[in-house]
This record gives sequence, C-alpha cells and structure tokens, in this order.
Amino acid sequence: PPPPLVDRWRRAVAARLLLALGDVDRAAAVVGARAGAGPPGPDLAAVAVQVEVARGDLVAARARLDRWDVADGAGARAGLEHRLWGAVVAAGTGGRRRALATVSSVVADARAEGHVRSLLDGGPAVEHLLRDLCRTTPAPYLRHLVQQIAPRHGLAAVGAGAGAGLSRRELEVVRYLPTSLSNGEIAGRLFISPNTLKTHLRSIYRKLGAGTRRGAARRAVDLGLA
Repeated sequence: PPPPLVDRWRRAVAARLLLALGDVDRAAAVVGARAGAGPPGPDLAAVAVQVEVARGDLVAARARLDRWDVADGAGARAGLEHRLWGAVVAAGTGGRRRALATVSSVVADARAEGHVRSLLDGGPAVEHLLRDLCRTTPAPYLRHLVQQIAPRHGLAAVGAGAGAGLSRRELEVVRYLPTSLSNGEIAGRLFISPNTLKTHLRSIYRKLGAGTRRGAARRAVDLGLA
C-alpha cells in the first residue's frame, strides 16, 4: 500500500473527480468514514466537508469542520479552506451575510497567497457564494473567478443537462440565466448574435418547462445546471 500521505492525497483527488461527475455516493465511499470516526488528515478534510455539502447534510458538514485540525501540517491553505467551507455551511444554515463577508476575505487571501485552486475546486456550493458576492461587490476579479469555476464542474452539468434534453450550447446559456447580465450581455459573452440567443432561450424554456427567464433560472438551479 502507498504511504498514508500519498493515500490521502490520492483519495482526495479521486473524490473531487467523482464530485465533478456528480457521483456523490462514490465520492463519499472514497473519502471513507463519516463524521463519527477519527480525523481524515489535511488532504481529505476539505473534500470530506464538500461531500457532506453535496449530500445536503449540513449537520455532518459542520461535524467534519469541527473535527478538522487546521494546524495539522497543511499551513495557510488549510486555514483558508476551513474558512471557505465554514462560510458555505453558514450560508446554508441562515448566516448568509456573515458567509459573504467571510468569502470576501477568503478570496482576497487566496489571491494574495496563491491558493486560488481551493476556490476553483469548490464546485457549485462555492460558485453560488461567489455569484452572490459578485451581485453585492461586482469586482472584475470576482467575475473572473466565477467564469473560471463554472466549467470545472461542467461534467456533472452535462449529465443533468442531457436528462433535461439540453445541448452543450444551451447549457452554456443556462449558466448565465440566474445572473444580472442582460440577454445582450450574455450573447456577447458567448460570442453569438442576440437572435441566436433568443432561439436558444426559446428551446431552453420549452425543455425546462418554464415561461420566463426567471422561471428557467430557478429550474436550472434546482437541476444543478446553474
């Protein structure tokens, strides 16, 4: 068997790949014991919380956070990721204002210390917080992060999109529906004409069973497409 350090790193990578594919159960199996067992070590701690968040079990996610020894050999990155996932859990349990304040400081520290990958690997839960922060603090760097993070969990969206009958191009459009961008701005981001965007929107509304952009955005969020 590989040394424990290598094994934990390998399991963390495998679990994140499975989460990107939308296979939460297998990701949980790779991570291993649930919250009642001993600490997973710094390499698995963040992804263990991420798995519980993906399951929708915020109580277990909080238990993982409480057992996470931030001083256990991972340095500044561990502290940053602990704050990040603490914000995600807080947002899901009613503390959204405090969560956004925490994420704002995490983004600043991640940029300064070179740990942006911690944000990029966070998946939909982190992306949603960054999008909310963009609405209140529309900084160019935040917009850049959101644009970078969305394609990293696109494999899961493609799977869900196939279930809704959406094409890849329609999936690209859907990701922008919950944002404050106008249709013209979305067309510009995707390098397509406004008329082409309208065609895509009509098809998306029909496939998602929605009559308006707001309704389609809610349906897309429910399906994990946006």
